[in-house]
Amino acid sequence: VVNEIKASQYIYVRENSIEYNQPILQPAKANTTLAACFCCGNSPTDLTVRDQISIIYFDDILMDNIRNDTRPCNPLLSFCCGGRGEEVRLESKVMGGWCYRGRGLSACCCVPCVPLGCPECLCPCAAKRTIFVED
Repeated sequence: VVNEIKASQYIYVRENSIEYNQPILQPAKANTTLAACFCCGNSPTDLTVRDQISIIYFDDILMDNIRNDTRPCNPLLSFCCGGRGEEVRLESKVMGGWCYRGRGLSACCCVPCVPLGCPECLCPCAAKRTIFVED
């Protein structure tokens, strides 16, 4: 499964956008009736890879601030504890850097600014993204 994740990760830099895939693990479909009944259709032992492809255009507000947010001693820590690669942060901050710019993605999330400490699950409209890049 780890090899499948590595094989499906990519970053394309095009003339007007960045396209990247950061795949995640998910349970595989159950292959027996018993597992389907007890595990809601998921396999209790098998995992599969699900792609998460994103495209960010260069005129998007996310391109206001691009920074390297890699942890110190990343190669050593990745060797000892594992890691996802170097971290690149794309974000758009306002109000002196205390808030992320809000993006009107839906009627339920139309706030103009999101405080820095607000978790993404509460307000997914914050203009920020994290991309993990390997050498």
